[in-house]
Amino acid sequence: YALFKFGPAGLAGREDWRDVLTGAWRAFAPGAFPIAVAYADYQAAHAPPPEAIAELAIERGCFGMLFDTYGKTPRLGLTALPPARLRSCIARARDAGLLVSLAGSLGVADVASVRGLRADVI
Repeated sequence: YALFKFGPAGLAGREDWRDVLTGAWRAFAPGAFPIAVAYADYQAAHAPPPEAIAELAIERGCFGMLFDTYGKTPRLGLTALPPARLRSCIARARDAGLLVSLAGSLGVADVASVRGLRADVI
């Protein structure tokens, strides 16, 4: 594999969450590039907020960012995060040169609404 993701669920509140993620990103095979995961419903995942994940991904040289949802039911999509925050995180990642991916229970009906977010992968 060339790309891998490692979700931050359960890391909120841990003082060492940055080190845990960085260690996971470095533990994979040479030549494989990390994709940082930011959950729109980060509170439900007990994960750090998307802004903090984006900051760390940029700082530590991740290949990309995946904006996803932790919970898959009920179908939230990316609406769990206010649109202005999501757009800001995506813009920050894109400006830093990261590949941006969107997921999170997205269906065909969601494509038109997420198209404007300028992701590389949906």
